[in-house]
Amino acid sequence: MFILSAQRLSGTQVFRRLAEGCTGYSVSSGCRQRRRCCPGAPQRPRRVRVNALQLQSGLADPLDPKSEAEVREHLRSNSPAERALGINYARYLDESTRYDILLEMMEDTDPQVRYAAVTQLATVGSHDRQRTLKAVRKILWNTEEDASVRAGAADVLGGLRFHEAFPDLEKLFHESKDWVVRFSIIAALGEMGVREAFPILVEALHANKEPLVQLAAIGALGELGDERARVYLEPLVNSSDASIVERARFALDALDARGSERT
Repeated sequence: MFILSAQRLSGTQVFRRLAEGCTGYSVSSGCRQRRRCCPGAPQRPRRVRVNALQLQSGLADPLDPKSEAEVREHLRSNSPAERALGINYARYLDESTRYDILLEMMEDTDPQVRYAAVTQLATVGSHDRQRTLKAVRKILWNTEEDASVRAGAADVLGGLRFHEAFPDLEKLFHESKDWVVRFSIIAALGEMGVREAFPILVEALHANKEPLVQLAAIGALGELGDERARVYLEPLVNSSDASIVERARFALDALDARGSERT
């Protein structure tokens, strides 16, 4: 499993690690037992093939750049893993071509491939922000879509700071029953930096039946930089849960850093 250090990872980075196959979550670098810091945390659905996700995320980088023709040959393959590999190779193409390829592959028949495409969209989505927003919203509100793909779409909105999509994330957070979608929304709201998100983050802070969502909320409150968060975060440093203590300290440090920037 991944051990995710609160000192090094933001909320959305935590989600990306989870999406790449993490079966448990710990913000305590000393925790070595599987899922020790969040007992009862749900497992991530296993129908996504980790090898292909590692390829698309850059964990296993292709050896040599390929031409557009070679990339498209991969994308035409009958194998989802080959198509995901093609998406990874597309990183070496020019931004406009890569952008078009990612939007095209977000319509693929396989959720593994759609996930690979949507998560990479965060790096080039500013090429055409309105087109990106339309494509991501389509995924976000497709109730038939795989939860990991919808979560990836929420992550894109946070990473590219689509403030105009705040109502979408707010509504979906309250409607979705998928913990991974709710987790990603909370992480995205922290990174997005919309002050209106504060009540949702406080609500998620009390998601005791979803420990990963709760931990994401702690980190997101720190990222948001709203001083009102102190009254909720400071008591958490006395928690009996080491993961909550670590995350709360990190969030308070983030608030302190924001305060120093303002002065």
